[in-house]
Amino acid sequence: MNSLTDRYVAATLRSIPPVQRSEIELELRAAIADAQEERGEVAALRSLGHPDTLAAAYSERPLHLIGPGLFPDYRRVLAVLLSSVVPIVFLAAAIADFRADAGLGSALLVAANAALLVALHLAVWTTLVFALIERSPSMRARRTPWDPASLPELPARRIDLGSIIGGSAVTAVITAVLMVLQATTVGVIDPTLWNSGALLIVVVFAAVAIAFDVIGYYVGWGVPQALASLLLTVLFTAAVVIAVRGGLLNPAYFDGIGWPAGTEIVGWIIIAVVVLLGLGSVSTAFRRIPTKK
Repeated sequence: MNSLTDRYVAATLRSIPPVQRSEIELELRAAIADAQEERGEVAALRSLGHPDTLAAAYSERPLHLIGPGLFPDYRRVLAVLLSSVVPIVFLAAAIADFRADAGLGSALLVAANAALLVALHLAVWTTLVFALIERSPSMRARRTPWDPASLPELPARRIDLGSIIGGSAVTAVITAVLMVLQATTVGVIDPTLWNSGALLIVVVFAAVAIAFDVIGYYVGWGVPQALASLLLTVLFTAAVVIAVRGGLLNPAYFDGIGWPAGTEIVGWIIIAVVVLLGLGSVSTAFRRIPTKK
């Protein structure tokens, strides 16, 4: 027997578990026979659709990678991971490569490659996990039903442009002052360190921090973003401490102005200011977490 019906039934049963085939074959042949009496064999089979689609419906097997039931959770988890992990990786890779005596351009290129690689891994593995959940009825059943009480409070209507502009202005002023002081006969920053361009890492950090804040506004601010902000602050503070204790300031400058102890004192002042600013930034990050009523 090699009729269209036989071929259609065989194509459908191929994708159905063996234990279900006998029962489904009887049901399918009966449905085709009933439809065939009214419309003919070809029209009856066409109305049933592609055999693989029909088999998926019989066996309750999804034909999509991630269905509409899980897609909101998938999108939220992926957005949180990308917005919190990738900026950390970028900054950490830039600092690490720069400390390995690479130039700033090389450090930024390595950091961008590392951030892109991590983003791709996050996207692939998150998609894989949700695809597995989609195909496991027992895992899907464990999901907590959505509750309106889980809705967070409304965030601010706009990004805090004042803080962003203020932070950028402070960075610009500090950079300008350092450039003026460095233009003197004996610069306040160690010449080797200044000529290496290491201080441009501060500008990179400021750019990452601003981008992180803006992305967090659109993605949504929560515990992961606050923890990522904490890690960003720790990385920056550690970099400043290492730089100061490793010879950031030029002793010859302070000897020239008659303040030999200035190297140590100013160094500790810089560390203290950075730590205090960091604590304030971390406090703000955790206070931004919306509360749920």
